[in-house]
Amino acid sequence: MQKIKRRKLYIAGHVIAWVLISMLPFYFNAKTLLSQPNFVIDWYKGVALNVALFYIFYGFINPRFLNQKKLVQFLGISVFVVLLYGVFKYGLFKLNILDNGSKAPVTYVRIFTESIVNTIFAGFAVFLSLAESWFFAQQYQQQLEREKLESELKMLRFQVNPHFLFNTLNNIHTLVYKKSDDAPSAVMKLSGLMRYMLYESDSDFVPLSKELDYIGNFVELQKLRLANSENVNFVVDGDPENKSIAPLLLVPFIENAFKHGVVSSKETFIDIKIFIYNNSLNFICRNIYKDAESSVHSGIGLENVKKRLLLQYPNKHSLEIDKSGDFFNVKLQLSI
Repeated sequence: MQKIKRRKLYIAGHVIAWVLISMLPFYFNAKTLLSQPNFVIDWYKGVALNVALFYIFYGFINPRFLNQKKLVQFLGISVFVVLLYGVFKYGLFKLNILDNGSKAPVTYVRIFTESIVNTIFAGFAVFLSLAESWFFAQQYQQQLEREKLESELKMLRFQVNPHFLFNTLNNIHTLVYKKSDDAPSAVMKLSGLMRYMLYESDSDFVPLSKELDYIGNFVELQKLRLANSENVNFVVDGDPENKSIAPLLLVPFIENAFKHGVVSSKETFIDIKIFIYNNSLNFICRNIYKDAESSVHSGIGLENVKKRLLLQYPNKHSLEIDKSGDFFNVKLQLSI
């Protein structure tokens, strides 16, 4: 269906372009030209011949030779067709078919001029073919990138961190064993987290409020495994209603914070803040960074986020990642 619609648009575009070209003389001196019917007839005969030459290149020569990168054959056939077309036009001139009622002699200058016109139309067909090939190649590449990203996103939804899941279940088991009042809440949080990942994030954008609920549950479940969670902060400021965001976009940053921010030899520190103002979201994540030798820009999760931002928020985001001292800092601004 999409191909049929695109084909119709191409045909409509070509028809409109040729109509505009055929009307060129009338833009400058319509009254004089309309009083010379022979000139008008000759003009449209010439346009018809040039259109035919254009589509000989556009529909036959270019796809079989130029697009297949058979450049030597393409150049040879192009020169031959342009010269042959010039001879054909010369015959039409001599027979007074192309110059209806004109007494002008068929000079070499005129033949040369017609050859230049032939070359221009052939060149235009070549240029349009090259431009379309480049455009479709770009579209195809973007489609591949988008499909790859969608596949990676689907993998992320089903790729639950086994350590996180094991630790969470173990912590819930401990809460149940101690008959803690927090056990039912922890089970519901884990259930909500899994439901969101598997069923509710299967789209390009999701309600921001649901994404924030997911992040809140994720942070609370992560805190269950910490002996001291007082220095784990998660703050949301602003109204998320009627706003949307790409699903699981911020999660890799938060996973990274809990991966590196929980240090046995140092005091745990993770600070996550999300500010929502008008149509802007500011995400700030700061945590202790224990692995001094790792690059702050490395990691499959972070690279995935960068790709998603380029595709889903082109010219609508600002991302800063740096390490200052013992702290890892992420600042992300989105237009939502």
